Amino acid sequence: MTGRAILAGLAAVFVAGISQFFTSDEARECVQDGLAVQRARSVVVTCQGRGEVRLCSVDCAMQWLPHENGVTEIVVHDEQTGEPLAAHRAHYVETSNQRLHAFSRWTDAHDFAERSAARVVPDPLTPWMRDPTKLERTSQD
Repeated sequence: MTGRAILAGLAAVFVAGISQFFTSDEARECVQDGLAVQRARSVVVTCQGRGEVRLCSVDCAMQWLPHENGVTEIVVHDEQTGEPLAAHRAHYVETSNQRLHAFSRWTDAHDFAERSAARVVPDPLTPWMRDPTKLERTSQD
């Protein structure tokens, strides 16, 4: 292998690594507090005319949402699995330090609340959507 081929290979690996860094969820900063957005607790808000906005937690979303118009979609991530789900389908738990946690399954939320001396609370995010009346929710997803 020639020196040029090795340099070209290294450059390709470097560019791919930098590209992955700038496109991964972990590389983005929260629009509310500037902290790194970690997938397990993140919230992704879609706003009309602005696109996707990433926040590091349900707590930051609660602070940011009242100042934003045209919210068309809110996605949270289940704290057990990290999987995304529509905010109106999530079950929320508020701990004693007033931190909010999202879960896809009611049983996971309930179990977490019992273990943490916390409480299950109503969906705090969906009311900020442009038209939350169009959403369906079952009582115990």
